[in-house]
Amino acid sequence: PFLSYRLIQRFTSSNPTPAYVKSVAEAFTTGSYGGKTYSGTYGDLGALAAAMLLHPEVRKPEKTESNGAFREPLLKIVHFMRAMEYKDSKNRELMLNNLIGSQGQFPYSSPTVFNFYKPDYKPARFDEEHPTLVSPEFEIFTTTEAVNFVNAMQKTIAVGSQTGCGGFGLSNNPCEQGTFALNEPPATIEELDLVLTGGRLEASRSTVQQAYDNAKEG
Repeated sequence: PFLSYRLIQRFTSSNPTPAYVKSVAEAFTTGSYGGKTYSGTYGDLGALAAAMLLHPEVRKPEKTESNGAFREPLLKIVHFMRAMEYKDSKNRELMLNNLIGSQGQFPYSSPTVFNFYKPDYKPARFDEEHPTLVSPEFEIFTTTEAVNFVNAMQKTIAVGSQTGCGGFGLSNNPCEQGTFALNEPPATIEELDLVLTGGRLEASRSTVQQAYDNAKEG
């Protein structure tokens, strides 16, 4: 259960239910899940991965306060770039600047062997509002890092990804480094909802639609 719980925290949910953890642990132990046998032996990571990613709690989650997980800053940046189909104007690879100072995370830069944050970390207000819940990723999402993320994302979208322009990139070349393919017609709110929020825009859809309709061309 310990291994299952920790892997679930990293991939799908910070606060999995006991039934979810048990199902994943059993898949690891038996080597099978959902009527399908993988290796059929103890320690099957393939069966564990299947149970972790295909469990009903993940595929058809209920709307509860404990569902889901807060995404790490580096994953948010990469997800946005991929989802919006970012393309460099000169077909170069996009190199990110070292984001430890501004975002609290960068590959191979963990301050300890135990990751960038503790698995049982919770924001202070959780003690009163949600005493049984944890949210590990919030340990590296301080007020400063939150502001840095929003500012750099806005600059990346508006003028370019380079560090010299306020973005996440390493280069200080002219700001117009690349384009976002989904920023061009026929991009739709439905597409953006799917690739950026997983179809969970819901109540905010009208607000986003209004901003999209009123945005200036270019």
